[in-house]
Amino acid sequence: MKSRTLHYIVCALLLAVSPVSAATRAMWAWDMEDQQELLRFAREHQVSVLFLQYSAKTDERGLRAFLRAARQQRLEVHALDGWPEAVLPENHAEVLNEIQAILKFNAGSAPEERWSGFHLDAEPYLLLGWDSPLQSRIGLWFTELTQKVAAALAGKDLEFGMDVPFWFNPATSLQGNIAIMDYRNAALGGDGIIRLGRDMLTAAGREKKRAFIGVETEPAGASRVVFVHGFPAGEWAALTPQQFPLLLSSRFEGFRLNVMHSGGKRFVGLAEPPEAGKAEAFQTALAHLAAMVGARDGRFTREIPGYAKTTFAGHTEAEMEHELELVETALRDQPGFAGFAIHHYRSWRLLTETPHR
Repeated sequence: MKSRTLHYIVCALLLAVSPVSAATRAMWAWDMEDQQELLRFAREHQVSVLFLQYSAKTDERGLRAFLRAARQQRLEVHALDGWPEAVLPENHAEVLNEIQAILKFNAGSAPEERWSGFHLDAEPYLLLGWDSPLQSRIGLWFTELTQKVAAALAGKDLEFGMDVPFWFNPATSLQGNIAIMDYRNAALGGDGIIRLGRDMLTAAGREKKRAFIGVETEPAGASRVVFVHGFPAGEWAALTPQQFPLLLSSRFEGFRLNVMHSGGKRFVGLAEPPEAGKAEAFQTALAHLAAMVGARDGRFTREIPGYAKTTFAGHTEAEMEHELELVETALRDQPGFAGFAIHHYRSWRLLTETPHR
């Protein structure tokens, strides 16, 4: 009770000296199916940067109309793409080809109908081998990819940015501007947004990059993972991609790969899909994975908990805004602080429309 009282006292003191928020708002969005609603929401919530999922299949005429409408309300739209396997050297060319396609689109478009940036969301730590001695090599590949992208965009009037978690090594992540995935729902404390995001923000300021503090609004539900085999620690550490190619994968037959430490072993498994219609395909994938690893252990299922502290889902809009005001008050004088990035459009919109408590 005392800690809660102290929290509110500190909040009141900070907000008493805080001006009206002037921080830039960015937002992730995976599609523009409801264009007018997306633009309305961005306008009403003071969003001025949109990370919009890129697809080469998007109708260019419709895209230009959307970009023109966005520019009219002073909304920058950055092409968003990336996947964990993109960091592998053999996939770098695919990313660079995509950038060339974006540059070609911009060259053939009027100034008000162009992308404003390219935003990379690769997340290499989702590769199975991140939890192995391959981690340093994967990190190096990621750095090489970001260097190549930065070089491809140099002088092209297209801002380069990327997503990085708060715990990432700043030395590998500052080729471009960043959205720090600082996924907590409290500003203060040792495990709060301010404390966790400060180091990466400081690094951004030192490199004269702008950094958004990213927060989550997607529900953090538990997931069920079926594990099929446990590698003894020594065997796991000695594995190479040639022996076990899945070390360089984040998915197997369409399902998310997972690794768990238990009893001196690394257990490998797949996350169950939420869709009932995929149950048969999931069981087939489990059988194939078990055969690939020469499974000797019986299958078992574990609930991987979702951590409520990582998201504002379940909170009111006012509660989220209160915490963001505290963050802005504490960090606004940091050279790298550009504002906030909200993940993502649909879940944020749901949070604003759903009454709580």
